[in-house]
Amino acid sequence: MTDPRPHPLTNGTYRNQKDTLLSAVQELEELLASLPDIAVTDGEVQQQWVKGCAAIRERLQEEVLRIAVVGTIKSGKSTFTNALLKADYLRRGAGVITSIVTRIRSGKQLRATLFFKTWADINGDIQHALSLLEDLLPQREHADFDLRDEEDRRWLQNALDRLEAEWVQDEGRQSAEITLLYSYLDGYDRVSGRIRGEDRLVHFVDDRFFEHAEFVGSDALSVYLRDIRLDIDTGVLDENLEIADCQGSDSANPLHLAMIQDYLMTTHLIVYVISSRTGLREADVKFLSIIRKMGISQNMLFVVNCDFSEHDSLSDLQRVLDSVAVGLRRIVPSPDLYCFSALFELFQKQSDPLPEKEKLRMKQWEVDKDLTAFSNRESRRFMSALQGKLDTERAQLLLNNHLQRLRVMASGMQRWIGVHRELLSSDRENAERVMQRIHLQRERIDQTAAIVQNTLTGAALDLQKEVKRSTDRFFSDAQGVVKDTVDFIRAYSLSAESARRHLKDAGFNHALHAVFQEFRRSLDAYLAEEINPAIHRFVRDQEAVVLQRLAEVAAPHDLAVQDVMIDYDAAGGDRFGRAEEMRSEKMVLPSLEAVKHDAGLAVPPAVAEIRYSARIKTDAAFRLGVYTLSSWLRRLFRKNADDSERGRILALRDGVIRMQRETEGAVRFHFKNYRENLKFQDISQLVDAVSRAVFEALTARLQGYAADVSSLARLFDREGKEKREAQRQLETLSVRSEALVQSLNDLREALRNG
Repeated sequence: MTDPRPHPLTNGTYRNQKDTLLSAVQELEELLASLPDIAVTDGEVQQQWVKGCAAIRERLQEEVLRIAVVGTIKSGKSTFTNALLKADYLRRGAGVITSIVTRIRSGKQLRATLFFKTWADINGDIQHALSLLEDLLPQREHADFDLRDEEDRRWLQNALDRLEAEWVQDEGRQSAEITLLYSYLDGYDRVSGRIRGEDRLVHFVDDRFFEHAEFVGSDALSVYLRDIRLDIDTGVLDENLEIADCQGSDSANPLHLAMIQDYLMTTHLIVYVISSRTGLREADVKFLSIIRKMGISQNMLFVVNCDFSEHDSLSDLQRVLDSVAVGLRRIVPSPDLYCFSALFELFQKQSDPLPEKEKLRMKQWEVDKDLTAFSNRESRRFMSALQGKLDTERAQLLLNNHLQRLRVMASGMQRWIGVHRELLSSDRENAERVMQRIHLQRERIDQTAAIVQNTLTGAALDLQKEVKRSTDRFFSDAQGVVKDTVDFIRAYSLSAESARRHLKDAGFNHALHAVFQEFRRSLDAYLAEEINPAIHRFVRDQEAVVLQRLAEVAAPHDLAVQDVMIDYDAAGGDRFGRAEEMRSEKMVLPSLEAVKHDAGLAVPPAVAEIRYSARIKTDAAFRLGVYTLSSWLRRLFRKNADDSERGRILALRDGVIRMQRETEGAVRFHFKNYRENLKFQDISQLVDAVSRAVFEALTARLQGYAADVSSLARLFDREGKEKREAQRQLETLSVRSEALVQSLNDLREALRNG
């Protein structure tokens, strides 16, 4: 049952507007269902309208406005999200190293859905990690690793334990491969029973809902997941809203940042959370710069999450807030900034009694009236701003296009009914003259539609070529992201001091692996912070170009369509419509998101994980053998005694050179594949989809004019009851259709006025 209490995320105005639109869809469907009884219908046009109503209804249920809650680790993102939801649905303080973006939607019951990887995915992850550690691990009897095999698990556990005892990565950090392997081993017993050979969903419902928190907060469990979605039934959210609690942007794994970026490309509003304990950190500046480079910084709200225990007074908090505001203005023009305690807000909103410990915290906070009053004021101000953005975004994204499409269909049907009423009320001779003129106009309508179709098809082909050329330039070796990435790889160098440090801490193979990890971390970070944002922005720009260019091609034909409509009305002596009204009805362009949704299109992640080659270390080991032999010969002939260390440093540097070459090849191959997929699949399909959508938007108004009125002739041969019954039904439908059109016009005005 829906919670009747008002909440900032369930605005009554929006719901009323959506309900009005759905009621209008139902009314049009009922009108269409009654048309066959009149026996003067045009089946093709009717079917187009029936399909159009079904599509609008489906889209109104499926379309989602997405809010991403982002920030650095421990900034209070989960607590903030819980405050929005009025309860502790998310584990607070968890998810420091998890790679899961937790999506929250409205549902009929409390449910957590976990999307698990397959055994093929898991063993593939492990096999690749082992290939990069093979020189550090003992030999195995067989090459293929299967985590389900007890012998394989025992071998891996022993190998990792020995490896950890022999060598620890610089600054005490394990390599990404070792962390991954330990995570899979540690979580195996608890998760293995849930994994299948195909993708699997596991649901935790009602009383078991909070079991999902264990997966979100543990690397050993989250490593087995692809995705997680929470459905809550409190009435806080509606079905067209999704909130995502994103992982900390300063995660140790740069690939996690890439995952957040991919989700951000689907969002409509970003809430950026900053901790008042730390203020604006370097990690915040870096992430906000990335968001700006992606071209999505225009729709953000900033929240300084106040920790009351960190501030002696409101003036101390204001000092932090002023500092944050100054820092933000260097990155984002006119930042929309708010400051309140998410935890205090959560405690106030929770309907369940607080634990004794939390009650004591609340009492302590409430002593400082200035801080708590300030927090409450800011919270209300934020909620008001959030609701305003949601209303604007949802009206524009989820209602406007569908409203315009429905208006076109309802107006077309109203005109269709009017044509039949006028003709049935005329004498046969006059009606036949009008029908003949209408028939000629219908031929012109068909010709106009064909011209529009051919023009858009030709423009789409030219546009595909243009976009492909732009994509080739963007991913060319001479400039752009490929050149920048290759330059970064080639610029990496290993100093003699760094080489000695690595060799001193461990043997050659361990040192080579340490250098390899250092290089890979820096490259992954560069890709996530510089290259991914550039690719995302390029794709967004190309999508915008596609819609803009095809809209420009369609614009002159929009006037031609209006002329056809006016001439059609004139064929009936202006009895079927008003010319000036038609002039004001412009083509309504579809949104890019709607086009992509209908066509099932989604741009692929900017940079998937690059599979680094294990051949690097084999080549380096060979070089070490050569230098070792050279060193032995030098000592034999009483040459420099330090040749042994020199040889190892040279071998290590040679390993770096080979590492750079192999990685450069892998990067070029990856970008080539991405470029070709983008050109011939994603953007090419998008151009076709936008072209179809623009054609439909341009010609949808002609559907009501394309109806075949020739079937009316038989009614003139049957004077009396049948004709009078048809006139009566048309009169009833006319009244209902006029009321429907007026209702839709009123809704349009309401949306325009906000």
